[in-house]
Amino acid sequence: MTLATQWTTMGLMLGSGILIGVILDFYRVVTQRFRLKRWIVSLIDLLYWMISSLLVFGLLLWSNWGELRFYLFIAICLGFLLYFRWFSQLVIRFIRVLFQLVEWMIHFLGQAVYTMVYVPLSFMARCLWICARAVARGAWTLIRWICLPLAWLLGPLVRPMWRRMRPHVDQVRSFLRRFGAWWKKKREKGG
Repeated sequence: MTLATQWTTMGLMLGSGILIGVILDFYRVVTQRFRLKRWIVSLIDLLYWMISSLLVFGLLLWSNWGELRFYLFIAICLGFLLYFRWFSQLVIRFIRVLFQLVEWMIHFLGQAVYTMVYVPLSFMARCLWICARAVARGAWTLIRWICLPLAWLLGPLVRPMWRRMRPHVDQVRSFLRRFGAWWKKKREKGG
């Protein structure tokens, strides 16, 4: 292995130590920010060590075909310690601000969708419902006005049929009243 390869490998291991520190700070901020269960924390621990080892050995394999030397471990530890000495607090603040920015953007997008989609659609639905009710009432009134003279003329024929059908109509009305009361109670409970 040439001297240039050794210096390149040492620089990469120093950088990987710094990157391992960044990943660790990200992990620390995530576990502080969100109250995670213990088994999730254990799973994230395992994931952290797997990512760190894959990063180190991947860079090692790329830079010097995987030759492991003692000074490479020193370079990783030195990068890790330098990161925690000089950059850790700054990176933690940056990650927290980044989380707050993402939360603010999600909140803003949710409010925008609510304001621009839900409110107009609900307004249109209410308007359509009011128009449909007005048309139905108007049609019913018109039908009643048209049928009133017919009912007077056809009364002697319809009354005997109405006497036979009335118990069935009363049963349907009773069912509809009970259903309406049940529905109203269900809506008041919110379920």
